[in-house]
Amino acid sequence: DDDDDRKGKCGWCGKALPEALLLESGESGEPSRSSALAFCDFDCACDYKLRRPNHSAQVRAQLFALEHGVCQLCGLDAHALYDHCKALPPPERYQLLMRTKGFEPSAGPGRNGQADKRLDNPVEGMFWQADHVLPVVEGGGCCSLDNFRTLCTPCHQKETNDLRNRLKRNKDAKAAKGSRDLRDFFKPKTTSSSAPRRARR
Repeated sequence: DDDDDRKGKCGWCGKALPEALLLESGESGEPSRSSALAFCDFDCACDYKLRRPNHSAQVRAQLFALEHGVCQLCGLDAHALYDHCKALPPPERYQLLMRTKGFEPSAGPGRNGQADKRLDNPVEGMFWQADHVLPVVEGGGCCSLDNFRTLCTPCHQKETNDLRNRLKRNKDAKAAKGSRDLRDFFKPKTTSSSAPRRARR
């Protein structure tokens, strides 16, 4: 069965596991029961954790180790902004966010009718996002860390809006494919009488 096929193989790439991972504590030499979820090296273990469902926490942790919460588009240190904001009382948080472009809190309740949560209980996920360079909807799903980048929340929102607009344009273009341009109906028709006459001899 499938369990037998996976014995002795890396849980991600399928290559044979190093002998040290295969041996049980006894002398049978049989693969251990957990070997189906063992990995041949660190890279395979990381890829498995990144690409499995509900992996956002793992992605954020590995991306933070590489980029330290710094936005790859505008250069804002969003992690430092979060740390600073969290250390302040709410009135001073408001002033800090007002001075930070793109992070300005709304004067009243937000779109969901609630006050800005960054003022009362800020969490790091409100300040930066692990963004897919190639969006999931365009084929960037189930990807390695190479397809992720750190974006501050305002830059991430802009990229999301651009993606929505691009998808809408593509959808409209696909729907219009094969149909005539409406402007063609208003162009004057060319008749034979309007064709240039040959000069008489």
